[in-house]
Amino acid sequence: DLGVYDLDPIIDADKTEHSGIVSFGNDRTNRWAALPALMHAEQMAASIARLTWDDEWSPRATPTQIADAPEPSRGQGVLRGVDAKKGEVVIEHGDIPEFMMAMTMSFEVADRAMLEGLSPGQAVDFSVEHSQGRYRILGIDRRSP
Repeated sequence: DLGVYDLDPIIDADKTEHSGIVSFGNDRTNRWAALPALMHAEQMAASIARLTWDDEWSPRATPTQIADAPEPSRGQGVLRGVDAKKGEVVIEHGDIPEFMMAMTMSFEVADRAMLEGLSPGQAVDFSVEHSQGRYRILGIDRRSP
C-alpha cells in the first residue's frame, strides 16, 4: 500500500526477494522514509518519531528523544537524493561508530549553498550533528575516487 514493491510481479510475490526494510511516513507533512527492519527497536522508534513528528500532534505527546551528540560525527556514503529547495540530502551511509548504524536516510543541511554541484550517485564525506532532536549535515564534500 505504500508503493514499495518490485515492478516484476513474480519477483514481488517471492518473499525471499523482499528487502528487510520498514517503510513509514506522515501524510500531513509528506515525509517518508525507510529503516532497516532489524535495527534496535528503541532506535527505530526514536527515528520514526523524529521523522514523522509534526505540530498537529497532541501537545501532550512528545517524540522519543535521542541524546544530543557532544560534537559532530564524520561519515562516508553515496548521495541518493539532493533537494536544494528543501535543503535536504538523502545519503546511503555506512556505520558511524557510536552515532548511527548504516542506513539510507534524509538529512537537512546547515547551509543550502553546500549542495551546489552535488548530484545523486556521488560518493561523499560528511559531518553530521544531532541536536534538539534533529540530524543536520554541517559539511559535505565529494570523495576522491
